[in-house]
Amino acid sequence: MEPTDSAVKPEPAPESAPAIESASAPVYDQIPAPAPASVPAAAPTSVPAVPSIPEDFPVDFATEVFCPGPLLHQLSTYLPYGADTLGIVGEYYWIARERGTIEAARNRASFPLRYTQAGERHEVTVRIRRNTTGGLGATWTVNKVEESNE
Repeated sequence: MEPTDSAVKPEPAPESAPAIESASAPVYDQIPAPAPASVPAAAPTSVPAVPSIPEDFPVDFATEVFCPGPLLHQLSTYLPYGADTLGIVGEYYWIARERGTIEAARNRASFPLRYTQAGERHEVTVRIRRNTTGGLGATWTVNKVEESNE
């Protein structure tokens, strides 16, 4: 004898576990991904050549570069009152090295220092040279700060 449909009862789901309808994919999975864009290869000639910086150039500007008082005063007039003048000039030195905007030779270098005063942007060129006095002290010195003719 086979049981009839009325004899077979489906088991009720426990009340503590709610029935889960078919779970849909998260919203972020439903958004189609953009097709990868083809990036044209840059021409090798368009990359600016980074100047070769000798290994004995300053690494820690504040300790390896001496700045005479009058030039330090001139540089400090471009920056906010109380700013670490040699620290900021040293950062611009490193920025110039990284960007390739430093003009370097064996015993000298020059790099731009940009600043803003009265809402206008300005630039000066800081020139350093190897200290050849033979005495103790910094191996490099700031020898000129040139304002651009704007």
